[in-house]
Amino acid sequence: MKMTHYRIFLVNNDKAIAAGLTFRPLSRTIEDTLAWDAARSSDAEWRAGLKPERERELIKSLAHSIDA
Repeated sequence: MKMTHYRIFLVNNDKAIAAGLTFRPLSRTIEDTLAWDAARSSDAEWRAGLKPERERELIKSLAHSIDA
């Protein structure tokens, strides 16, 4: 994370909690994310993360550096 963005973790959420903010279990978030992904088109492109081709390049490069 860029050092300019660390302040997001300094935000006080006491007022939001007092007003009724609740937090869902992480397991529920994971389940819902997996269900959402399964419902997407198989050719849907991710907007974040590495492209499969770049991931393969990096893995190949890492494997070569380990073997050296």
